Amino acid sequence: MTLAAPRPRPRALAARTLTRLTAADCTPTQWTTSKAKADAANSVLAFIEDGLHADAFTHGLYRTCSQHLFGHIAHYNRSGFADVWFSTPEDKAAFIRRAMNAPCLGDPAWTWSDVEQHMQDTLAKHLHLQQPSAWPMDHSTTPGPAALPTGTGTGTAPGSAPDQTNEVTEVTATLLVGDFTTLCSHCKKPTLLRGVTRHTDISGWNGIPGGGCGARFVNTDSHDRPIPAARLKELRPDLPVRGHGTPNA
Repeated sequence: MTLAAPRPRPRALAARTLTRLTAADCTPTQWTTSKAKADAANSVLAFIEDGLHADAFTHGLYRTCSQHLFGHIAHYNRSGFADVWFSTPEDKAAFIRRAMNAPCLGDPAWTWSDVEQHMQDTLAKHLHLQQPSAWPMDHSTTPGPAALPTGTGTGTAPGSAPDQTNEVTEVTATLLVGDFTTLCSHCKKPTLLRGVTRHTDISGWNGIPGGGCGARFVNTDSHDRPIPAARLKELRPDLPVRGHGTPNA
């Protein structure tokens, strides 16, 4: 059996299109050497060229972006940050717009303002990255529906009675949205807020692609405190809000 070659992931730019930093371009701080600054920044530039794919957003990239660049905040954890900035073409374009327009504040001996300025200078040569059309989504690595039987089993011998034990229904769930965590109501484990229709991964500090229960999300609801229905609809316009004319899951 010959396996089909995986489709190449969509890139934003050819490799090394964005001008790289060297240690000589950076000012060391009390906590970071000039080389460490340059290496971390170059990893972000490569991540941009590769297409800002959420599953390639490493802990190192997360630390650099959330602690040092363009006033970003932690968004609770790495998966939360990726969910906010890399889930859709619109999110990715917004990430670039922020990088290109944020002020580069502070003395580079104390901040990463030198890195920020360099990134703005090289991104300014590629203004199209500010548009969602520059960020085609990658569907080749999106986990498919979980192997949940959705009908009557057919694994019985000819002439025998149907195996009723194989009769199961599709598992559905509510996407429970909280201030810092989004959960699947079926297995009560974390999931992404946007860009998913099934619980196909367990997000968090150690995300497990394909580790979700596979339940299909049919609506949304609040998790740890009441969230207005209008806000839930804003976060996931594709899903109805539980209790607003939809069955519980």
